[in-house]
Amino acid sequence: MSATTYSYSLINPPFSFSGTYRSVSVTALNNQGVALGSAYNSTGSSSTSTPFLYDNGSYTTLSVPWANTTTVTQLNNAGQVIGRYQDSAGTHSFIYQNGHYTDVAVPGAAMTTLLQSSSSGKLLGTYFNSSGLHPFIDDNGHYIPLSVPGATSTFVSSGSITASAGPGINDSDQVIGRYTDSSGSHAFLYSDGSYTTLTYPGAGTTTATQINNTGQVLGSYSDSTGQNSFVLYNGQYARIAVPGANSTNALQINDKGQVLGSYSDSTGQHSFVFSNGQYTQIAVPGANNTNAL
Repeated sequence: MSATTYSYSLINPPFSFSGTYRSVSVTALNNQGVALGSAYNSTGSSSTSTPFLYDNGSYTTLSVPWANTTTVTQLNNAGQVIGRYQDSAGTHSFIYQNGHYTDVAVPGAAMTTLLQSSSSGKLLGTYFNSSGLHPFIDDNGHYIPLSVPGATSTFVSSGSITASAGPGINDSDQVIGRYTDSSGSHAFLYSDGSYTTLTYPGAGTTTATQINNTGQVLGSYSDSTGQNSFVLYNGQYARIAVPGANSTNALQINDKGQVLGSYSDSTGQHSFVFSNGQYTQIAVPGANNTNAL
């Protein structure tokens, strides 16, 4: 495990300093160094959350003006934010860019949820109607349904609406997810209108979690040794395993193929970056723990 030096910037928005309890979380960081996060304040039973963008020391609040509450979930490299808000009519999904808020709703759906946004402006999401939950791609108002042929259900990869969320759609409109059929649950890649099942050789189960803009897929699989991580590119699977670790969990992959993750060994839990075949531990100086998200 090699050692390296990083610089750290403290994100501490000025509007986070009221109330008895205060906290700040960052949920996304794009290639331009812009961060997306939320500041939380609470006093007794009262609490507030203020989403924000942080760009080179400047903060922009992202509360939808007519909403009771606003939650932001993702930021792409074009500066587009997706999220949801609540008002007297219910819960709605929106995109924010250059100071403007735009609602997104699949026609006829009872609820629309946005999960990811590519830098080209394509939106990945789900909608709910009388027949159930359905994934889709929104291409500038043109809705493309995603359904693996022969599957009983199809799900797109979204991680979660937390910091561990990763891209389920890239700028080439490739989508990763999973589907279920009579034989169980399977990972898939959607590209140019076609679906490809993804199976790590010898694995009991395979899960695809992220895809970058070069088409590299990050995922996990289980076999007799337990849960493991991999990168798939051009049909070839490469295992991600920190030497000497008891377990390795790959969390994120960027367009350079660098992988961010965590591992455990006899000394505890650690974070790492994998790049060009080498693993580098990440540890904030003076911190008790450093967690990769």
